[in-house]
Amino acid sequence: MAETSVSLLTQLVASWIFFTRYLFGLVFFPYRTMRQIVKERDYYQLVYISVFVYGYFIFATMMRNKTLNPYFLSSSSGAIFIFFIATFLLVTSFFYVIGRVFKLNVDYESLVFSFAYSLSPTIIWFFFTSLFYFLIPPPRSFSFFGKSFSLFFLTISISLLLWKVLLFYLSLRFSLKTGFYRIVMIMILFAIWFIPYSVLMYKFRIFRIPFI
Repeated sequence: MAETSVSLLTQLVASWIFFTRYLFGLVFFPYRTMRQIVKERDYYQLVYISVFVYGYFIFATMMRNKTLNPYFLSSSSGAIFIFFIATFLLVTSFFYVIGRVFKLNVDYESLVFSFAYSLSPTIIWFFFTSLFYFLIPPPRSFSFFGKSFSLFFLTISISLLLWKVLLFYLSLRFSLKTGFYRIVMIMILFAIWFIPYSVLMYKFRIFRIPFI
């Protein structure tokens, strides 16, 4: 029993080290890092990503409803997390099926790991917006401070969006093992169903902005 606990702890620590190293690499060396990520099969790393995602949902629920009630936080954020998992599986399954249709050498686990890590800009942006919504709630003035904050927020948002697009492209590039033009075609097919799906999620007040 003790040996099993030590082995598990060792594995968790090792997974955390790889997890943080990959995050660092995605910032400074995204191309090289994503090529390594698609070969990963350490599912503890996915657990860490899931913890950060669920942590955001708890944080956002707490900020939005201004409550620390553990039952409300866990039930509300838990329901949103289930929809997130369903959306994540739906998206990765779509690209897997499309890869098979195009007769590409696609591996589903590669899609799962690469798309999970491509959530990094998404998680950062949502945490960032929720935190500043709490610290500097709207409406914001047209003063120098208000304009400076808006410019700062816009700059950060655009930077994270560009990073997200890059990671999304690289995840498809290395998971599907195909070229630029075919990826563009696949992305168009993806948008055809995902945009209406996102609108539906918005109407049901599940996600105002797609968490993907």
